[in-house]
Amino acid sequence: MGIIHRDIKPSNILVTLHDGVPVPKVIDFGIAKATEGRLTDSTVYTQLHQFIGTPAYMSPEQAEMSGLDFDTRSDIYSLGVLLYELLAGSTPFDAKELMASGIDAMRKTIREKEPQRLSTKLATLQGDELTTTAKRRSVETSKLANLLRGDLDWIVMKCLEKDRSRRYDTANGLAADLKRHLNNEPVLARPASTAYRFQKAFRRNKLVFAAGAAVAAALLLGIVVSTLQSVRATRAKREALAAKTQAVEAQASEAKLRQQADAARRQAEAAELVARQRAYASDMNVAKQQLDGNNLGRALDLLNRQRPQSGQKDLRGWEWRYLWQQTRSDALSTLCQDSSEINTLAVSPDGNLLAVGVRHRRGVTIWDLRTRKELVRLAENESFARAAFSPSGSILALVSSTVSPSGLPQLTLRLWNAATRQMVAELPLGQDASVLLEGRLGWRDLVDSSEYPQRIF
Repeated sequence: MGIIHRDIKPSNILVTLHDGVPVPKVIDFGIAKATEGRLTDSTVYTQLHQFIGTPAYMSPEQAEMSGLDFDTRSDIYSLGVLLYELLAGSTPFDAKELMASGIDAMRKTIREKEPQRLSTKLATLQGDELTTTAKRRSVETSKLANLLRGDLDWIVMKCLEKDRSRRYDTANGLAADLKRHLNNEPVLARPASTAYRFQKAFRRNKLVFAAGAAVAAALLLGIVVSTLQSVRATRAKREALAAKTQAVEAQASEAKLRQQADAARRQAEAAELVARQRAYASDMNVAKQQLDGNNLGRALDLLNRQRPQSGQKDLRGWEWRYLWQQTRSDALSTLCQDSSEINTLAVSPDGNLLAVGVRHRRGVTIWDLRTRKELVRLAENESFARAAFSPSGSILALVSSTVSPSGLPQLTLRLWNAATRQMVAELPLGQDASVLLEGRLGWRDLVDSSEYPQRIF
């Protein structure tokens, strides 16, 4: 309408209904100003330096009273105060405190003191005041500050900028930003930059900054004096530093030698690790082959060899654990633990006796499976080829081998009585003994090859 109101506040805004829609109306244009010409011949207007308006809603340029011409942005500030009050329940500066502080202090507060942010103001509310404010706005107490943080904070603080060039240019600009907020669109209001805040702080605290500048100048002067003294001291120390240079170079050379030694040690450790890794891979491969060949003792030796010594890196992986698990026995009991290779096993038909033959001159051991105790050791210190029980289980036949004086193997068939636990016969074998040594024949072959009288059996 081409009018600057200059006194926008709640008491000058009425709400009426137009077709059931609430519409705000601005009243009391007693100190309003036309942007072009005078309002009417009877308009009451103010002269230069006259203090006009309501302090709590007054813009900084109104409080300045410097003759600066007012424009629409003065009303924008008042609208910002009104929006602040609508959202937070109070004006940025308390009206009673402003009036009680006196005209000069009131003007200084309006011109220089930055108001609390909207969300910060709400965060300071306590007890009934907070509850009442939230209830009047139909919002939960815990959500009130969060709803006002962000866009509304920025919009309100843009209206309340001390520098009017940073406010909205028109009421339409303010309304458009509020609509963007309601439509979840980016708003034009943004927080003030660090440089701008520093500029405002400097203007508000010129004496403080002047004192700080003086202190900084004194510190700078002290630094210059100290630097000159330091230069003189440096000159005095140059000779001492030159003497120390050789010592430093010697230390550097020593450090380089240590680095080279460390590098060589690391290289040796790396080479050792590579060798261990290759040996590990080889041992795991061989251990698998030994397990496949039922050579448990050799497989255990290979696996145990890969246990790390003190300070060594443990190379054992899943394959070691897998093979180790394969060496674990699920037997009900262990009769003996012999590292020699087992050549033959024979169990009596009644399941009471077990004949175990091992290599390396250990002979054949007879075990009682009921008591799990060793009964007797036969053909001790002789290697053997084969053992078998008779169908009745009363006789154990075994072939043992010794070396004759001529250096040829001497094979002997021994017959052991299981009932009396005595050796009953000892006979030399025929020319077919090599077949027996291969372990492919049974009890009847042993008997036939010995030409032993049938009555023994």
